[in-house]
Amino acid sequence: MLILRMAWNEVFRSFLPRPPGGRDFAYLLALIALLQLLGIVIFSAKLGVLERSVDAFLGKVPGYGVPVWVRQNYLAENDAGAMTQGMVDDLEARGFPVQTFRRTFDGDIIRLPAQDVWTEPRLNAEPAFEGIFADTDSVLAGQQRTTATATELSQDVMSHMWSIVLDRENFAQFLDLDAYRAALTGRVPPAALDDVPQDIASLDDMSLFWLEMRVNDRAHLVPFRVTWANYLGAGHIAPDFVLPAALHTLEAAASASPGLCLDFSAGPAPIAPLAGVQSPSLLLMSAEERAARSAPMGAALTDLHAALGGSLSVDNPSRVSWSAPDNSGGTCAATVPWVVAALFATAGDLALSDWDGLSPQPVPDVGVDVSRYTAPCSAINPRERAFALGAAESAQSSCGDDPITIETANASSGYDEMLVFAEDRIGLDGLVSVISCDGVTSRAPDDTLCMLLASASDEGGDQATESRIAIHNIYRDSLMRFGFLSRLIDAVSGPVGWSLVGLGVAILWVQLGTVLGHRRGQYATLIVGGLSPLQIVVLVCTQVAMCVVLGLAAAFGLFLAIRATLFGAIRALSTEYDRIALGEMLDVLPVPALGLLAFLGFMLLTGWALTYLQLRSKGVSRGGVIDRLME
Repeated sequence: MLILRMAWNEVFRSFLPRPPGGRDFAYLLALIALLQLLGIVIFSAKLGVLERSVDAFLGKVPGYGVPVWVRQNYLAENDAGAMTQGMVDDLEARGFPVQTFRRTFDGDIIRLPAQDVWTEPRLNAEPAFEGIFADTDSVLAGQQRTTATATELSQDVMSHMWSIVLDRENFAQFLDLDAYRAALTGRVPPAALDDVPQDIASLDDMSLFWLEMRVNDRAHLVPFRVTWANYLGAGHIAPDFVLPAALHTLEAAASASPGLCLDFSAGPAPIAPLAGVQSPSLLLMSAEERAARSAPMGAALTDLHAALGGSLSVDNPSRVSWSAPDNSGGTCAATVPWVVAALFATAGDLALSDWDGLSPQPVPDVGVDVSRYTAPCSAINPRERAFALGAAESAQSSCGDDPITIETANASSGYDEMLVFAEDRIGLDGLVSVISCDGVTSRAPDDTLCMLLASASDEGGDQATESRIAIHNIYRDSLMRFGFLSRLIDAVSGPVGWSLVGLGVAILWVQLGTVLGHRRGQYATLIVGGLSPLQIVVLVCTQVAMCVVLGLAAAFGLFLAIRATLFGAIRALSTEYDRIALGEMLDVLPVPALGLLAFLGFMLLTGWALTYLQLRSKGVSRGGVIDRLME
C-alpha cells in the first residue's frame, strides 16, 4: 500500500498548478492517451469500413446476418433438381438460417387491375410489378410494418382474406392512384373504392389492395389485406410486394389438380366458392323488418351483379337473390370467390348472418402449409398422386377419397431461390464452403446438398463432388468484390499498423527515458531510505500502469467526441442511402469493446517492458545501484 500511495501521489501532483516534481507524468499520460486514441481510431475505422462494405455489397440484415443468394445449380454436370425442403432443413441444421421464396410477376399468378396502374418502366417498356411468395412474418417482409383498418368494411370478411405486404417507397413512387381508382370503379364494392386514398401522402390508410387472379377458369378481382412496410427483401432481393408462400402452394394445387375446384383466393383456410347469394325468406319477416332489409340487400346484390354479372332477382316477393355467371365448358361449377361476394353482400350495415348460408364453408379434407398441401386422393392429378404415393397404377386407382399430402418443394417443383444467412462477415467463408461442397468426397457423401461426379476422382480414389445449389451470379460478383476489398484492406493495414506500433514504441521509449532520467537522484534517495531496487521497479511500473489506464479513459472519451462530430454527416448519409442502412444509423466508427481490452493489455505489457529496460539501463536492479543512479 505504501508503494501504491507513493505512485499515486507523484502522478497526481504532476497535474497541480505548481507541481513539485515537474509535469513528467502528465506529459507521459498525455502521450499514452494520444497513442491509444490513434490506435483505437484506426482499428475502429477499419472495422467500420469492412462492416459497411458488407452492407453495401451484400446487405447485412439485423438479427439475421449476411445473406447469400442461392439458386438451383443449372450448370451442374448431373441433374441437380430443384431446391427441396430437405436442403433447407440441412442448412438450418448446420446453423445457417434460410429464407425461401418464389418470384412472381404481373401477369403470372396475379395481375394488376389495369396496366397503367404501375408506372415503373423496365427494359421492354412494360410495367415492372414484381414480388415474391415468402413467409410474410419473415425478414423478407420488411421492417416498420403498419396495418390500416377499414371501418366501413366487414371485419369478418377481411379476416378470411390473404395478406399482402407492400413496399411503402415503391408504391409511393410508382402507384398511380387515379388509374388504380379508375380500374376499380364499378368492379368492387363502393365502400372498398372509398378505401383508396386521394393522395400518396395517405397511402398508409389503404387497407385493401385488389389484384386480378384466375380462379376456376375465370378471372376475378380479389382483395388482399394490406400491411405496409419498408425495405422488403434483403440484399439484392428488393420486391414490390410479398405474398404468403401458402398462396403459391394452393395455386399449385389448383393448377395441377383442376378437379379440386379450389378457390385459392379465399384466404389461407380454403373456403368453398359461392354459386350464389340469397336473402332469407322475406315472407317470414314482419312488414317492418321486410321493408328495412329488402332495400339494402337489393342494393348490395345490384352492385354485385354490376361487377360480376350473373343473374339478379330483386323483385321476387319471397327473397332477394343473385346467381354466379354461367361457366359452361369449364371444369368447375359456376362460382365466384367467397371473399368477393361476401364483401359486396356486407355493404353498409349488412352482416354475414343477415344472408341465407353466406357464412364461410371450409373445404373438407383440404389443408395447406408453406411447402405442402393435403387433399382427397381421388381429386388429385394422377402424376402428383404417383409422386406422392410411389405406388403402381392399381394402387393409384383405388386410393379413394382419403386425404394425402403432396409436397410442393420436391426435386421437380422445389423453391426457385433462397437466402442463406451467415452470422457475420467472418462466417461467410464457412457458408460459401458448405454451399460449394468444398472438401466433400465419396468417403463423406452428403446426398442432400452434394452430388458425386463420376467423371473426376483424386489420387486416393475419392470422387469429386458438385453442389446441387449455386450462388447467384450477381451475388457471386458482389462476394468477389467484397473479398477483394477486405483482402486489400488487410494487406495494407498489416504493414501500416505494425509501422505505427513501432513508431509508438520508439516514442514511448524516449519519453520514459526522459521521465526516469529526471528522477535518478530521487530513486537513489529512496534506496538509501530503505527501498530495494525491486520496489523501485514496482513503484515505477505502477505509475506507468496508472498512466495507461487513465490514458485509455481519456482516449475513449476523445474517441466518443470524434464519433459525435460525425453524427450529422452520418445521419445525412444514412437517410440518403436508407435502403442500405435499413432505416438505421450507419456506424462508421464502431466501439471496439475487445479492441479496448487489447489496447489496454498491449500498452501495459509494452509500458512495463520499456520501463524495466530503462531502469535496468540506469542501474536499478543491478549491483552498484547508488553509484550508477548518482552519475
